[in-house]
Amino acid sequence: MLRDILLPMVAALLISAPALADRHAADSGPAVLDTEPPALAITAPAGGELVYGNETHTLIWSLQEPHHMSGGHDAYVRANGDTLSATQFPSIDGQAFWSWTVPDSVSSASARLTVAACDSFGNLAVLDSETFTILMQDTAVDPVPMAVTALTGARPNPFNPATSVDFRLAAPGRTLLTVHDLRGRNLRTLVDRDLDAGAWTARWDGRDQAGRPVPAAAYLLRLRHAGRDAGVVKVVLLP
Repeated sequence: MLRDILLPMVAALLISAPALADRHAADSGPAVLDTEPPALAITAPAGGELVYGNETHTLIWSLQEPHHMSGGHDAYVRANGDTLSATQFPSIDGQAFWSWTVPDSVSSASARLTVAACDSFGNLAVLDSETFTILMQDTAVDPVPMAVTALTGARPNPFNPATSVDFRLAAPGRTLLTVHDLRGRNLRTLVDRDLDAGAWTARWDGRDQAGRPVPAAAYLLRLRHAGRDAGVVKVVLLP
């Protein structure tokens, strides 16, 4: 008699087990496999900025990642292949801000911000900003104001890929240093701001204002100070 009671119960359990398993699988959902790296976007620098030693600037970027990050993410400022500054930020889903002070030990250079982030699936994202320019005053020269404002030359010349442009200011004032082709067309603005009297060095990396490499040729560097022409120097970019 007991057997007659148990057999129908066991049969009912066997019939209902697959349905229960299917319902449990539906409730738990499929496993998520993320193959997309975090989404990065850099707001500042936007490219083309001119910054000076010991100035503080806010670097801004955003990071979007729907799944968990494996840890923080990193940011670097690099110039001429060297890392000038580096820092690590916690995991975020939104904007990040870095109050960065330009090192006073670096020479004039073209620089970029690099941001790197990795999610918990091992997907790595790396993004470089457009280039900006670091301009340093030549502290090796006596800070007493120069007798004459002049564009003193470029070194090396001829050059490839970059040259340092030296100039001296007899008095503080608005300073404009530009690059032109031999037809006189303005290709690049290296300096456009108020500067103190003294010796200065700017850097030209052989690119135009849009960041595109210019062809090998002769070019003219033109200095204007306080609204007056202060000198022109010819430089040659080698192939």
